[in-house]
Amino acid sequence: MRLFLIVIISLINIIKPSLTFSQCMMYPLSLSKRVVNARTIIQGKVIESTPYLSASGQIYTSNLVQVNAYLKGYSHLKKIFVISEGGVLESFAQTVHPSLDLDMQHEVILLLIGDNTTIDNKQFRVTYPDIPQMEAYGCTQGKFIYQDGLYHDLLSETPFSEEALFYRISAISGLSALTPEGTFYMPRKYSALPVVKSTISISKIAAVTGATPNPGIAGTINAADQVTISGVGFGAAPGTVEFSNADDGGATMIFSPVPTTDIISWSDVQIVMKVPRQAGTGSIKINGNAGFTTAYAVTYSHLEINNIGAGFASSTRQRFYLVNKDGLGGYTFQYNTTFAANLPAVAAFERALATWRCNTFVNFSVSATNTATASAANDGVNAIFFDATLPAGVLGQALSSYSGASSGGCTLQNTEWYTADIDVRFSNPPFAGYTWNYGPGTSVAFATTYDFESVALHELGHAHGLGHIIAPGTVMHYALLNGADARTLNAGADLAGGLAKMAYTTVAANYCIKYPAGVTGPIIALTGGNCALPVSLLSFTGKRIGANHNLLEWETDLETNNGGFELQRSNDGLNFYTIANIGPKGGSRRSYSYDDYSDESTVYYKLIQIDLNGVKTSFPVVMIENVGGNSVLMFFDPGDKVINATFSKAIDVDSEWILYNVTGQIVRREKIQKDSYQKILFVGDLSSGVYTYFISSNGVSLRGKMPVQQAW
Repeated sequence: MRLFLIVIISLINIIKPSLTFSQCMMYPLSLSKRVVNARTIIQGKVIESTPYLSASGQIYTSNLVQVNAYLKGYSHLKKIFVISEGGVLESFAQTVHPSLDLDMQHEVILLLIGDNTTIDNKQFRVTYPDIPQMEAYGCTQGKFIYQDGLYHDLLSETPFSEEALFYRISAISGLSALTPEGTFYMPRKYSALPVVKSTISISKIAAVTGATPNPGIAGTINAADQVTISGVGFGAAPGTVEFSNADDGGATMIFSPVPTTDIISWSDVQIVMKVPRQAGTGSIKINGNAGFTTAYAVTYSHLEINNIGAGFASSTRQRFYLVNKDGLGGYTFQYNTTFAANLPAVAAFERALATWRCNTFVNFSVSATNTATASAANDGVNAIFFDATLPAGVLGQALSSYSGASSGGCTLQNTEWYTADIDVRFSNPPFAGYTWNYGPGTSVAFATTYDFESVALHELGHAHGLGHIIAPGTVMHYALLNGADARTLNAGADLAGGLAKMAYTTVAANYCIKYPAGVTGPIIALTGGNCALPVSLLSFTGKRIGANHNLLEWETDLETNNGGFELQRSNDGLNFYTIANIGPKGGSRRSYSYDDYSDESTVYYKLIQIDLNGVKTSFPVVMIENVGGNSVLMFFDPGDKVINATFSKAIDVDSEWILYNVTGQIVRREKIQKDSYQKILFVGDLSSGVYTYFISSNGVSLRGKMPVQQAW
């Protein structure tokens, strides 16, 4: 049996001053904005959930909501479908962290956008043609959850009574709350009296004496991490256990998503269970009794997969492994070409990547070749990109795809899961009055910026396999202040969680199935000697500044592994020889320059960076030509697959750029408009080789050769 699962992890932003919830990264949407943009606002409760496969091949869940009241967009319908991302469907599953995250235990107010005919359940569309299928506006900001007599808004520290929240929504919409029958809905007033969900007599409850181990660890399958809750009056039959929700800082409580298998044993005086991944530092509540709680701390959390798989009687917690997916020891990211052009963003992302690499030694690397891919999909491309299509309020998401297969032979888990694909996308700056601080300078407190490196570091933590915790100042803490930085791993939380993940995922003996095609074994941990990323080149340019004087300039970032540079020259673009060796400056954001004197009218330069271990990286060739007083800087970009030409003087007349292959055939012919200083020629479908070009400039022909090397 083959199983497949995609986990979409993201972050959330909140302002007071603006906090970024690091899960579904969001900038805050005001209540007014949400109410105005919502087509329908309802109060109700989910009574049934059905996963389905959309036309795009993604899994969504149809949540059938019993409607108690319409606060906007009145309808006589007593039930409507609300679409949430993710679900499990036969041997395929997708989970989204966080998704709308609807359950059958809590009432909710949902702010919904129109009937969706693109990702809807087509079968339900035929069976229930009159029932709309809607999505929440603003991702998780489109939900208020009702708990202990109050509604909780993800972006507000103050919960609302139903009466107060209905009043605020009505003041914005100008509408009254109506039942499906058309009568006025009377909101409930808040009562401070405790809500008792258990059938056990309160007088029988003496106390909760404690929880061990404390602090504990969430999301794992290790028996040593199971929490033992001691006390009296729990009852003979299993009841409910709630934990503080790490995804909202403990504002709400969460149940185990698979209580049947997470609860190991239950008696009147003791409960033993696995700690849910969403559990954070705060209270543990037994049987819903407000006075029947105990304090509990969570050090770190591991992401898990809850699934039946093969051989399990019911949905069971399973862990996933990091493997040698790229044949180089782990996972290789590729920048989308647009993202790659934002050099400060690249540098910030690579600083975050280096932090994980040189602390937990996770084998995440970056390819020297960029990609045109700008989508989150299990396509084998681990893409890093800006995405203008992110939902309202969303700043960024980290998406990990997992694949699994049954072995039939494991006792702890007979379905083996591994990370198959990782994509990270960020909102295009600026967004809603905010923008990114790319650094490397620190952020300005309470500024209208979000620290890109901190966000990238957190998202890579999710890709590493870590969940949220409630521990201010740590990287995996659920929230981040705008204008604040979290660029250092906390030893007791972030680092400990990452190292624990690496401890079991790098051991081949822990794997109980044959590796699938393309996977050669467990992820290979880096070491202190090879963890530093290769030097990031921010720019390499050249220009003619005299009759026979060429100036070469380049800028780098992250020079911790830099052994220096080798500068090479060529007169034909084919045969290069070394003209200088330049030592490293170390640190970040370093600038270099070199003066070269050559009588040749056309000169080619190649820059080679050398790591401390001797590994060499060649950067795109730069060509400088000087004819008739107009010089041209030309280089081939293997990422975008283009030849970029920049002129020292504007082209004085409409001209033409002609490219010939070695046989003299014209392979490219494009116009260059008058007054142009730059021209880009796409050569993506041409094979590697040396091409001859011809450009007319200021009455003088620019002619020469340009090497095209499609892969370094």
